[in-house]
Amino acid sequence: AAYGKEWLVHTVNEPVVDGRLVRADNRKGRLFCETILPAEAQLRTRGGKGQEFWSNGRNWDLNRKFVDDWEKRGAKDGRGPYWGGWRLEVAPKTPAKDDRFLHVLTATDSAAGVAARTKPVHTETQDGVTLSLPDGTELTVLFNRAGTVGGEIRRGGTTRPLATTVQPQSGVFAGLKTE
Repeated sequence: AAYGKEWLVHTVNEPVVDGRLVRADNRKGRLFCETILPAEAQLRTRGGKGQEFWSNGRNWDLNRKFVDDWEKRGAKDGRGPYWGGWRLEVAPKTPAKDDRFLHVLTATDSAAGVAARTKPVHTETQDGVTLSLPDGTELTVLFNRAGTVGGEIRRGGTTRPLATTVQPQSGVFAGLKTE
């Protein structure tokens, strides 16, 4: 328990926290992040001028020439830099030896007003979430709490196991059109 654990997500602009739901916008995109675990979580945003690269009690400096070059480039095309800025920090209210984190991320365009509907699910050996999709479909994803890494996904009457090993990464970009 003495070894503090946090889950982080970095955003370009300041995220908006509403209870356990966070919304982060950038240009035409929106990211929703809902914290499912820890059950009693502390959510905190950090960033902005003077805290762009905050970690371990201080703001870390970047190479000034590197920063200046990116700021000039951003002034020309209106994009970037996409580093620094803000982040969401999630930590358990009361640290334990075995802290678990589960978040539902929904990426959409900035016109979306709501995130996916979620409902936490806990069994004797697993933690997870049921997602209600816009088309009425419900998916339940469960993760093993201990022992073998893995879990299962359920849709209707069908249950499938989650992978228990890292899947081969060769061919990930095969057929992907690039410009």
